[in-house]
Amino acid sequence: MQNPENISNPHQALYEDLFSKLNPLGKDEIDSASIAAFLRTAKDVNTAQLSQIWETACESSGFVNRGFLNKLGIFMCFKLVAAVQQGFQISPEILCNPSLESPRFEIASGYNFSTTNLLEISNQLISMSENQNFQLHTASDLIEALEKIPVNTSILTETRLGLSLNMFRKKVEDEKLAKRCRALIENWRSIVFEEEGRKKVLRENVLTTRAGRVKNKAVSQTKNFGFLCMYCKKPFTSKFNLKKTL
Repeated sequence: MQNPENISNPHQALYEDLFSKLNPLGKDEIDSASIAAFLRTAKDVNTAQLSQIWETACESSGFVNRGFLNKLGIFMCFKLVAAVQQGFQISPEILCNPSLESPRFEIASGYNFSTTNLLEISNQLISMSENQNFQLHTASDLIEALEKIPVNTSILTETRLGLSLNMFRKKVEDEKLAKRCRALIENWRSIVFEEEGRKKVLRENVLTTRAGRVKNKAVSQTKNFGFLCMYCKKPFTSKFNLKKTL
């Protein structure tokens, strides 16, 4: 039976490190938007290959059409990235190959994607917005780091990165840097909308299920009343009449 340890062998330490960077909040399951953002930092892997990697990992881990993956599925993504980088075809069989080298990602140096570091970046953006005495290359490096860091709604809410970055964008005089900030904000907004859309669908499904149960219960009660009325000597009009008749 496949498990994260078997998939990552003999590069388990690296896989665990990548997983901790992708999953700074320690969740059991990660949404597709966050995983996609992280996988896009893989070296020498194109968009079509990333889509195939996602589909193969979902099928192999049993998470088809669910919009998220667990640790096993994410480790499978890492293994398939390594396979592509080494010239192999994407297939479930390659997941059992222990001779593959470790996957390579263009992860921003100096950042481990932890919430603490993201809070520091958020505060630094606010400080630069207020003081406006920052070096352009320093700001550019900071934005480059944010462009490579996968985020989700929880991280954006906790760190308030969107507000900090938008505040910084309004103060930036360099048009290219401001444009990169704007694009990053739009990307984060789409991630939030996608997650909220999935939550809305789940809520609607729950409400529909509950409504169906209530309806079935009402139908069942109506049938029971009809059954009782069949044995009443008088027409059933109220609980009092029913008791009196019986």
